[in-house]
Amino acid sequence: MMGPNFSPLALLATSMLLGLLITCIYRLHLHPLARYPGPLIGRITDWYNVYHSWKGDRHIDMYKLHQKYGDIVRYGPNRIAINNPTALHEIYSVRSNVQKSSLYTVFQRFFKVASSGSLIDIAQHAARRRIIGQIVTLPVLKSMEAFVLDNVQGFCERLAGTESQTKEGEWSPGRDMTDWVARMAIDTIGGLLFGQAWTTLDADRKGEVVNAIPAGTKGFLMGGHMPAILTLKLDQIFLRSLTSRARRFESATKSQLEARLAMSRASEVKENDMFEKLLAARDSSTGAGLTMTDMHAETMVIMVAGYDTMATTITATIFHLLHNPSTLSLLRAEIDRTFSSVTAIVMGPELNTCTYLRACLDESLRLNPPVGGVLPRETLHHGITIAGNFFPAGTDLGVSLYALQRQEKYFSQPEVYEPSRWIAGDGGVAKQEAEASFTATADAFAPFSLGPRGCPAKAMAYAEMMVVLARLVFSLEMRLAPGSRVIGPAPARFVTKDYFVSTHEGPVVQFRKRAR
Repeated sequence: MMGPNFSPLALLATSMLLGLLITCIYRLHLHPLARYPGPLIGRITDWYNVYHSWKGDRHIDMYKLHQKYGDIVRYGPNRIAINNPTALHEIYSVRSNVQKSSLYTVFQRFFKVASSGSLIDIAQHAARRRIIGQIVTLPVLKSMEAFVLDNVQGFCERLAGTESQTKEGEWSPGRDMTDWVARMAIDTIGGLLFGQAWTTLDADRKGEVVNAIPAGTKGFLMGGHMPAILTLKLDQIFLRSLTSRARRFESATKSQLEARLAMSRASEVKENDMFEKLLAARDSSTGAGLTMTDMHAETMVIMVAGYDTMATTITATIFHLLHNPSTLSLLRAEIDRTFSSVTAIVMGPELNTCTYLRACLDESLRLNPPVGGVLPRETLHHGITIAGNFFPAGTDLGVSLYALQRQEKYFSQPEVYEPSRWIAGDGGVAKQEAEASFTATADAFAPFSLGPRGCPAKAMAYAEMMVVLARLVFSLEMRLAPGSRVIGPAPARFVTKDYFVSTHEGPVVQFRKRAR
């Protein structure tokens, strides 16, 4: 008697289903991370993370997961997120037994070159950072401050409108601040890098690069969570519109780099910009410099990081100030007390005395960190133990700043925009209690990340943002445009999408020059 006749296709389908079943059973019940709670789909497959990367809500999703499952969440087959300051400091510190996750190789696979933002090897990253660290410093920024101030002045003048557009004392047309601040940020960082602005603010041109950056990083984030997308060339089908915009950004920065290099070679007079300093920078240990390919990679990283931090933080701060008029009044009073004219508002000790100004920025960075989702780190040989929990080698660990910086145990009334929480001893409580509370708050706050992978341009970013916000508040009155659409689930919540960089909408704001 003959047995059943199975076709090759049926055998293949049966084998695939059996393999899928075995994989599910292993990942849910036998995997070293099986005991940690998390969403069912996430514990089985990283398609869960691809989906939330596509939606741009991975930071909000992680906040909800921690609310449901607690401090430790397994959100991928081999991925763990931990929601406490201990994990923040142990995962991202200098001596932590981790390296960047293989997720970051997506950038090298796409651009065919690694940058300081994507280098995984610890020694190679340290060497690159020794070079980049010479460029993104306050003295370097101060030497180019005139350009920044000119750009900020032009920004404020355009917001208020020209005399032909707006009569004396009248409010300007509504300005979508997501658009306006993004273009100002691109112009500023482009000018610092290459010695000339990208002029996206001129003639109401919305520079293509403003859209190209988040579109490209969205595709990278999806591909990084599921490398098979790139291996099987599926990105050329499903992510083509995203990756093509990344190519346009790559092309735009390369053209600018080549033009700037030609100018440098043709002149004996060296321009005062970051490009010239990158060209001359050498590793203090080896004496090696950057190749042109390396320089292109680093200029793209500087452009993206510099643009994203300023665009998100300044826009969010404007949003929160307009939804908290008493806070705006306190900030304006501090700036008016400190400076007698807009031209006096420059980087330096006097501006640094404006503690409430800095606190307003910090509170925006708390509520709307530019990268709110998990920045994964892969545990190395021998694994790592955090708060009594052992995670074996090869586990991707991380902290979502969006979730951590909204924990009530570290930030009272976490959804409230309250800059005074960043001023030690403020609030009328006993000094010792206030200092203890302030320390706990600061330990759970890291919008620029920490350790050897933390942002080397943190001081530069604060200096730029303080100048922009101080000059804006000193020079102009502002209000939400009548009839503006409410943004987010509550009137005072500024909602961002996380694609490795942030995207957002509004607020729509009207401006007019202050009567002085």
